[in-house]
Amino acid sequence: MIKKAFLTALLVGVSACSNDSGNSSQSNDVKKSLEMKVKNIIQESYDDDGNKTVVIKNFSYEKDKLVGISELSEVTNIELEFTYTGDKITKANYEVGTPRSKSVTGIYEGDKLVRISNENYKIDYTYEKGVLKCIEEFHKGGDLWRLLRKETFKFDQNGNVEELLIGEVPGSRIKKKYVYDDKKNPYSNMNPYFKCFFREMNLLNQKNNSIKEEIYNNEAKMEVSKTISSQIEYNSSDYPVEIKKIDDKSGKLLSKITITYI
Repeated sequence: MIKKAFLTALLVGVSACSNDSGNSSQSNDVKKSLEMKVKNIIQESYDDDGNKTVVIKNFSYEKDKLVGISELSEVTNIELEFTYTGDKITKANYEVGTPRSKSVTGIYEGDKLVRISNENYKIDYTYEKGVLKCIEEFHKGGDLWRLLRKETFKFDQNGNVEELLIGEVPGSRIKKKYVYDDKKNPYSNMNPYFKCFFREMNLLNQKNNSIKEEIYNNEAKMEVSKTISSQIEYNSSDYPVEIKKIDDKSGKLLSKITITYI
């Protein structure tokens, strides 16, 4: 099965995983001159005993186009390569150069990505009034497709995820709610279709960065089971360069993310 860390969707403009063709070429040129692209990300995660796990992601470009990502840790060495048709990613190869090498194909309806799939795995993207509503992840066993995960989204006016519901049965789903800063999301300038193939919470957001996450074990309950706050340092262009995630109740550092740009 393809690692979950590589699959997601991003809302761009008023639609998810689609190109914004409403800007003039001049405004795009000005915007591009102000953009910063992610070069690498180092994520340090800590378990309850304080043990550290380090994951390094390196991003490869040809001119302005993202063509590959490598993910390195003590237990993984994953290569990801993209094939484009115009601006659309039509194929992604995972774990390139290994016996576990696999690929998935992107299926589109107009400018919207509606499915990522191979013979044993698929993710379906559902939209409501042009806005991403739901992501469903399936794995094939025999002749049957089994639902592995379902995520339902609600976005705010800035295109950031305001609420996320995880699960199939209304009333018993896990709920997450988010609060944001007014700074630039590190992935906001990347190809929107790439973001559908790479799963991180920050990629779900069009503009900003989460500074608080509230987790409810059951959507029907009002009591928050866990709150995670983010302490963020920014560069002079208002992009985050360091993000520390802290458990509000225990005060423990959960992770530290360091981002460099080109």
